[in-house]
Amino acid sequence: MSVKHIASVSKQKGLVTVFFTLASAVLIGFVGLAVDTGFAYGNFRQAQTAADAAALSAAFEKYYGHSSANIQNYALSEVKAHNFENGVDGVTVTVNNPPTSGSYAGDSDFVEVVITKEVPTFFLRFIGFNDFDYSVRAVANGIISSSACVYALGDEHEKAFHVSSGSTLDANCGVHANSEDSSGLYVDSGSTLEATSVDVVGGAYKSGSTIDPSANENASPISDPLGTLPAPTFSYGSCDYQGNSKGGGIYERYEIDSQKRTINPGVYCGGLFIKGDAEVTMNPGTYILQGGGLVVDGSDAELTGDGVFIYNTCAKKACSSYGSSYDEEEFHPLDVKSAGTLNLSACSQASSSSCESEIDDAYEDIFWYTDREAPDTSGPQQDPVNKINSSATADLAGILYVGNQYLEISSNSDVNATNGVFITKYIQVASDSSLNVTHDSAAPAGLGSSAPYVRITLVE
Repeated sequence: MSVKHIASVSKQKGLVTVFFTLASAVLIGFVGLAVDTGFAYGNFRQAQTAADAAALSAAFEKYYGHSSANIQNYALSEVKAHNFENGVDGVTVTVNNPPTSGSYAGDSDFVEVVITKEVPTFFLRFIGFNDFDYSVRAVANGIISSSACVYALGDEHEKAFHVSSGSTLDANCGVHANSEDSSGLYVDSGSTLEATSVDVVGGAYKSGSTIDPSANENASPISDPLGTLPAPTFSYGSCDYQGNSKGGGIYERYEIDSQKRTINPGVYCGGLFIKGDAEVTMNPGTYILQGGGLVVDGSDAELTGDGVFIYNTCAKKACSSYGSSYDEEEFHPLDVKSAGTLNLSACSQASSSSCESEIDDAYEDIFWYTDREAPDTSGPQQDPVNKINSSATADLAGILYVGNQYLEISSNSDVNATNGVFITKYIQVASDSSLNVTHDSAAPAGLGSSAPYVRITLVE
């Protein structure tokens, strides 16, 4: 072999080494880019979630009227709960009230949270890229969904919102009827409707009665204020308390008769029946009524719950399959009658804060929430009817939600609601009955005096 040929082979080996080194560098670059950017993007999304949660938390504090220090601390605490901490691992958290950038810059009703972070690389550092820098941002505030506190959401039918036969509805907030009927709001027979505003999409009718102020007809319709609120999570058929089994996952009501009892949160298969001279106290927490609803029946029957959330659903998960044909053990609405007494307050309105650890934040303003998939009321006075009637009394605080059903307060019954919101499909106050809704200046988010339903929401 000649010296010249040996030199040529050596050169080829050298070129292969160079090409291999270059190819390896390129391959490492591509692999590193994929791995490192994937990791950085995942971290970025987590940071955005943290910023969103922090902005919402801070907006709640702002709405409550708390100090700038509280707004700052709650935001930082929420960020930390999502595994980002100001000043740790390259994280910087800035809380601005008002925001310093964006569409709401300078508006003190809004709170801005900005998170910046340096994310170290793993592979790309071998080719000189040591970290990625990113910044995420969120802005939130309390948006007034409506100034109303009593809603009839049904978009048709005469008497969708009805006060009749010497009855009174008195509210220091607004009322709203979505019915497009020319007599969708109907006040007759010596009755009185007084509120800060009276809005109806269609028209209003009165006969020998008072509507004060005069109804604002042809108003814009309002969507369900809680229309996007998810149902609480629980396992159908997993009963903590139940009456006698009727087979097929159906139970009679859990019955308390002529006793003084305290009951605990949980799933009540077959619902609850308070009767006779029973005096029942509900400990704070979440109560799932799985079929059978709630019945309070009798002049000495009394149910009291301070800091409770009650979810009324069907005996089986396929709630909507019942249609208009169902037994009362399968589904039953709220039913307070025969001079029974109901005293319920949502967690946000409770006398103590012990309920806060027992009830999800989403439900803290609500004491009664009927499953939206439950049987639907087709028109006024059609089943299912949620009733407080026959000389019954109710002292309530918070939101009562029966958005796809009828609520009837009738026959010498009296309902007093502090910081209350009634969301119904149709409503009637009838036969010398009264509904009084009072809002105070200290009402929490979702129940404020000037905005009975306020939604804390992200805007950027």
